[in-house]
Amino acid sequence: MSARWIQQLKWKPLAIGASVLVLAYCGTREAQEASKAARQEVKPVGHPLAVEQVYTKEAGASRQPVRAISHQCLACHQDYAEKWKHSHHALANRLVSKERDAEAFAAAGIKVPGGEKWQFQWKAGERPSADVSSPLRPDGKTWHFDMAIGETPLIQYLTQSDKGRWQTTRTAWAPETKTWIDTTPQDDRSEGEWGHWLGRGMNWNANCAYCHMTNFHKGYDVATDTYHSTWDEMSIGCTQCHGGYTTTPVADTGCLIRPGMDPMLGEEDVVMDACASCHSRRGEFDDEFKAGKKYGDHYHLTLPTHPTLYYADGQILNEDYVWASLKMSKMGHAGVGCLDCHDPHTAAIKYPIENNALCLQCHGGGVDGATVINPTAHSFHKDGSTGNMCVECHMPSTVYMGNDPRRDHGFHSPDPLLTKELGIPNACNKCHDDQSVDWAIEWVDKWYGDKMERPERERTRAVQLAYDGDPVAIEKLLVAYDGEEIPLWRASLLELMEPWARDERVLERVRAAMDDEDYLVRVACARLARTAGALDVVRKLVEDPMRSVRMEAGWAFTQSLPDDSPLMKELMSYLNHVADQPTGALRRAEILVSRGEFSAAEEWYDKVIAWDPSSVAGYQAKAVYLSRLGRGAEALKLLEKATDVEPDNGYLRFLLGLGYSEALEANKAGAAFLKAVELEPDNPRYHYNYGLHAAGANDLETAATHLKEAERLAPDSPDYPFALATIYYRLQKTNEAISAAERALQINPQYRPAADFLRVRYGIQK
Repeated sequence: MSARWIQQLKWKPLAIGASVLVLAYCGTREAQEASKAARQEVKPVGHPLAVEQVYTKEAGASRQPVRAISHQCLACHQDYAEKWKHSHHALANRLVSKERDAEAFAAAGIKVPGGEKWQFQWKAGERPSADVSSPLRPDGKTWHFDMAIGETPLIQYLTQSDKGRWQTTRTAWAPETKTWIDTTPQDDRSEGEWGHWLGRGMNWNANCAYCHMTNFHKGYDVATDTYHSTWDEMSIGCTQCHGGYTTTPVADTGCLIRPGMDPMLGEEDVVMDACASCHSRRGEFDDEFKAGKKYGDHYHLTLPTHPTLYYADGQILNEDYVWASLKMSKMGHAGVGCLDCHDPHTAAIKYPIENNALCLQCHGGGVDGATVINPTAHSFHKDGSTGNMCVECHMPSTVYMGNDPRRDHGFHSPDPLLTKELGIPNACNKCHDDQSVDWAIEWVDKWYGDKMERPERERTRAVQLAYDGDPVAIEKLLVAYDGEEIPLWRASLLELMEPWARDERVLERVRAAMDDEDYLVRVACARLARTAGALDVVRKLVEDPMRSVRMEAGWAFTQSLPDDSPLMKELMSYLNHVADQPTGALRRAEILVSRGEFSAAEEWYDKVIAWDPSSVAGYQAKAVYLSRLGRGAEALKLLEKATDVEPDNGYLRFLLGLGYSEALEANKAGAAFLKAVELEPDNPRYHYNYGLHAAGANDLETAATHLKEAERLAPDSPDYPFALATIYYRLQKTNEAISAAERALQINPQYRPAADFLRVRYGIQK
């Protein structure tokens, strides 16, 4: 199985996402004793959150149970507290209790893909536990649980591992059906893999806690690979959204929130950034975000630029957590924010969706320029039917974690034509799953006609071409970008142009957009400028006021930045924060290589491999590094291991072919290049290299076949027709050789190899 972080790595090198009870040092005997005492002393009272929760602001803080900060707000703000205390925010993280969890641990167990068997129990006088056995651990092991995250539709339980780690189990309790479920039913995850529930991909400190706790700091220590995590209180309490609190209540009001400092009373973008800190798929620069700060100073937002995360039209595919979807929608662009539809304290929607009241609060009367819509006339479905509900067509659900349906917040219009062309789902066939796509196209065309010929269609086609690596994508991307108004989409379209970053048309747009008012567009400009070597743009953007822009530009200068420079300190702070995950370790290794610190770099490459030996990125990256150092034999061994892990990876076979060629193992090189071609027949470079290999073996007809295919697949490259010209020359096919060389010059009149070939071989001056 390939870990999910690999899928992002190929596209986004940056991105790149009981409690500890009383004490941050969970692994020490002293802490364990304190935890035991806390379990005995702290009992859930009142509402399920257990307002008498313990908290700590720093390691070594008082071990005595104290009132959670939010509890101190309840006395004055009872109306808001009543709404909040049963919300998903209030129940995001809690201590395990007999009252709430006994039923789960009395239920039947579960067997998950990979052969793991889970049997749950809560023995008298003990903490709840599960006996877990697997093919790798047939005798099983007992794991105890001290806290739970989530409420409905599922609850995951946390167990303490070593070095301050808390792990989320792959099994979860579904309270509505009263059964245990598998949260990753599509995956066969084995112990030792990054994504296994004992691996770093399921580590609570790094992946869950920030969005389930108030003022959480994971406290990762790079030197010892340990966590010293701290927080103010469990779950999402008042101060997580309302800002910092005072230690002494304000005299005239008794309030703990600093006067005039409540960010929820500020501008809409400030409120949105606070929501986005958790409700978005993002990479963290640190865990210092507070409500009122800017999202882009602390996070790198994941855009719809990778085919495993979003469909080409922007519909959610992977777990994308809705905020980016809203930002890329027309409604988000028009100013619709989270609190227009959601109550800030219950987090529930403000009005019913069954009768479209939620949507009609704006679309019923044209509020703020919203299009006035009659649901029945617009949907062509009778009143009260599923098809008459706005959300069923424009916010379809996708189930994640085995039992968690989440609605898309991109507000897309169903387009079955794109389903037929590109395999993108449409809401019509999600409901009418007994009908064909052609049936849906027929009805959509009948009802909406030319209205369906929207710019979004062409943008989607352009994005899909880029997803597919099609060389013609650049033309479509440029057109889509020039007509795009939504900043998030403009940023995404720019990032998708990265393979063509040196194209003057792309650079022209980068230079025009590097002062864009939206920082996401500037981030994309920095990325493309780095790739293209446009240092004038990069130097300007390292001075940007937004940290995410500075950092994206700053990677261009890591080789020469002084250790004490502000930018290098900023980059290293980020690297320290993400050093507990394979992506962070890999980025650190790359930086060390750029600075000539090879011994240290190898240690980090080895960590990447050790932390996820079932994925290929670590092997591949270290192999390329070793090859550059002239250590080809070691590189080959790593690539061979990588192909054992992922035998159907064409790029690995291609790299293996290059390695064997350098080692003068011609037969192995030919087999590797041929396998790469078979696995990815639409990759022109693979055909090119296999063609050159065949030419070296004097198999000229095979060489010509593959070089012609490379030219067909990439008609804008002069390399392929020129190589073909040399093969035709050896075959004594004069006309074909001259024609191929001239095609190379038509693509690039300055392509000297072709001009020299014609002059030397045939006396033709070009």
